[in-house]
Formats: sequence, structure tokens, C-alpha cells
Amino acid sequence: MKTTTLPGTLKLFFPALFTSLRKASLESKMEDIEKEYLFESFNQNNIKDYNNLLGYRSQSIPLTYLYLLAQRSQIALMLDKKFLFPLIGIVHMDNEMELFKDISEQKPLTIKVKAQQYFNTDKNRIELNFTVSFEQDGEKVATCKSKYLAKQGKRPRLDKKENSDEISQKNLEKISSDQFSIGSARTYARISGDYNFIHLSPWLAKLFGFKSSLLHGMYMKGLIASHISNHSGKKLKKIFVQFKKPLLLPDGIDGFISKENIESGLLKVVSIKKEKEILVGSFELF
Repeated sequence: MKTTTLPGTLKLFFPALFTSLRKASLESKMEDIEKEYLFESFNQNNIKDYNNLLGYRSQSIPLTYLYLLAQRSQIALMLDKKFLFPLIGIVHMDNEMELFKDISEQKPLTIKVKAQQYFNTDKNRIELNFTVSFEQDGEKVATCKSKYLAKQGKRPRLDKKENSDEISQKNLEKISSDQFSIGSARTYARISGDYNFIHLSPWLAKLFGFKSSLLHGMYMKGLIASHISNHSGKKLKKIFVQFKKPLLLPDGIDGFISKENIESGLLKVVSIKKEKEILVGSFELF
């Protein structure tokens, strides 16, 4: 597999817009696509800005920071002609990240990304599974896995049991509370490179059917991850989240984790205004 240098966000932005011309249907069948990229050096100021924004206290490169690189590699792959779907409109459904070994800031990363199409017959939709592996000195140091909704057909009648996976707050403790303005999403966009229109402008978000702009889901995942790490005094080994509802701005979130076990547990993020589940998931600590 040919290795190329990981493109910067500006080089990806405008080509991503042109993918809106792609015409995909529920009958579209995409073959697996794999790419390999070289990330030559870390930007120390960017890491510092990320850590300051999310509140990481003691980690030079926290696990969730790697999503910034994973997202760039995914977008670069999506620009391939073999990728059949327009980037605008793809919905992030869940994300899992795992750290196997500390990452050196002085060494380059090899990033391997793979995209696979899956048809969810129960929900009549096309989903995409992305797996991103990070390597240093030929050794895997971390992974990032994401599921996206690419194309939705007419939905079958909802089963009332679908909502039975909500996590009860009875056995959870509150560890954080954060408030956000519309400008908060723009700050994260500047640091992360995620300039999706629905995060930047209430007016543009309304074109996609939302009442206001939305906070980035991975911003909230990074925040709850930093709160868990700071609360426990330990680094995260693994964190999984399912994106349940968007957070319309301005609003805030409360973060909860399991009371029983400080080595691993469940997490939950709730909007302050409407008290709806925004994220649910799980975590493991070193």
C-alpha cells in the first residue's frame, strides 16, 4: 500500500464540498477502501490549545486528540473516487478510541485507515465503519473506530424497545458541568480543523433542519474524557461513546460516570436545558 503525507485541513476543505455532487442510493455498493498516511510532526501549540480548551491537566497528547488526525485521514480517504457518498450529510453515530502505548511527540505517526460499507436491514440504511490505526516505529499505539450513517431509506415502525438502552442516573455520580455559547463551536473548529457548517452558523444549520448550530460531538467526548481523567488521576485506556442527540447552542452539559468502579465504568452526558441524553458510553483507565 502506498504511503502519502497526511493532507492539512485546508487542502481537504474545498474538495470535500464538491463531493455533494455524488449521487448515492440505498442500492449503492462500495468496496472496502484502505489508505495509509504519514503524519510527520506534531504541532505543539495545537496540542496546547486543545488541552487548554478541554481541560486536560497532565497529558501532552491525550487519547482524544488523536481524533483530529483520524478525522483528517478519514476525509482524505472519502475524497477517493471509490468512495460513493457525499461528505456533507454523513452523520457520526458512535466512536471508540483505545490507547495501547504512550505516543512520542518527537516521532512521526503512520496512520492506516479503512472504510467499509454495511447495510443495516433492521433500520433500512447504509452505515459506514471506519477503522484508523496509529503506529510509531512499526508498533500500533492507538486505534480509532467510528460508525457513520451514510444513507437513510424509509424507516420501519419504531420499536419502543429501541430506547431501553438509556443509562439510569441512579448509580452515576456527576463529575462535570460545562456551558457553551455559539462561539464555543467556532473555537473548537479552529483548533480541531472541523469546519462543518452545522457547527459554525445557526443560519446554515437551519438549512439542514436544525433550529440552531450544533456543538461538535467529539468536543463533548473530549470534555468528558478529560473530566474522567482529571477526576480519577489516571489516563484513559479506552473510551466509547454513542451520539444520541445533538446539542443545540447555546446550552450546557452535565457529565456523569459510574460510582462503583474507578478502573472502568459507564458515562453519560446530559443537556442542561432539556435534560436529554447527548452521549452515552463506557471507559477504561490504565
